[in-house]
Amino acid sequence: MSNKNIDIVKNDIGMRLKEIRMHLGLSQSSMANMLNTSASYISDIEKGKAQISINILIALYKHYSVDPLWILTGEERPAGEGISENKELIDARKRIKKLEAQIEVLKDMLVEERKKHSELSDKERNLKRSDINIPKLI
Repeated sequence: MSNKNIDIVKNDIGMRLKEIRMHLGLSQSSMANMLNTSASYISDIEKGKAQISINILIALYKHYSVDPLWILTGEERPAGEGISENKELIDARKRIKKLEAQIEVLKDMLVEERKKHSELSDKERNLKRSDINIPKLI
């Protein structure tokens, strides 16, 4: 394969990687973190300056169920396991991540409410224990 053809293939792979990243709504940095690599490496792949590694292909499959054959060739497997069939799964994973973040916020709010309730209960107990005589108005 000539250098020109290799460059074309690298550009195509880079475009598909960028398509996946954009579809997921990820920055190069956040995708790099998920794939255990650097943002500059993701950028270089997307620009066709670097070849995609087997480790990145495996990580893309594990994290996002993206078919390595689709990334490398743009072709889907006969069973239809390429990105077009995985978009629902990818979207579901994005929704799950958002829900997990919302759950964390709700947990924090619950902890704060429990603290407030505990503080009020302590004050109430202290008031009941004190010997405060409130005069009757009538």
